[in-house]
Amino acid sequence: MFGNETTRILNSYINNPSQFRHITLFLDGHHNKITLEDIDIKKTELYSYKLKKNGLNTQFIIDSNDIVVYVSESLPC
Repeated sequence: MFGNETTRILNSYINNPSQFRHITLFLDGHHNKITLEDIDIKKTELYSYKLKKNGLNTQFIIDSNDIVVYVSESLPC
């Protein structure tokens, strides 16, 4: 299946719960733990309150056909 507008809308209408028939894109993020040995960034800029350690955050968008549409640059939390 391809990720054009028509297939996303049809797939969402068929597969999504009735309250979410209009949802065709999903935005989510992922926190990654990292070590400070090989980078030139201050430790305080990388602190993740979710992980309670140093980390990076990556955002991504997936359409209703499980096709990745966009992945952001990994940035400090």
